[in-house]
Amino acid sequence: MNDHTNLRTFALGLPQSLADACIKMENPETYKQWRATVQRQQKIYLKTKSLHSEYGTFNNRTQGQGQRQTSGWVWRHPGGNNPGSNN
Repeated sequence: MNDHTNLRTFALGLPQSLADACIKMENPETYKQWRATVQRQQKIYLKTKSLHSEYGTFNNRTQGQGQRQTSGWVWRHPGGNNPGSNN
């Protein structure tokens, strides 16, 4: 498993950005290190992606007589905003 050719094949099977992040952050040398590093980096990627994709919903609220109040950017709740709530 720790043969250089096997490790290269494993790394080449990963998305390039993930393999690059693993090498830059932890420089794994064995299969066990590669596997653990890939898992950590993927968790970081998913958390970062989740953070940025959840941000950016523009909050428009309707006031009386059909006027809209714009309060700016808000954090969306998991599953989307509930238009009827004041959260």
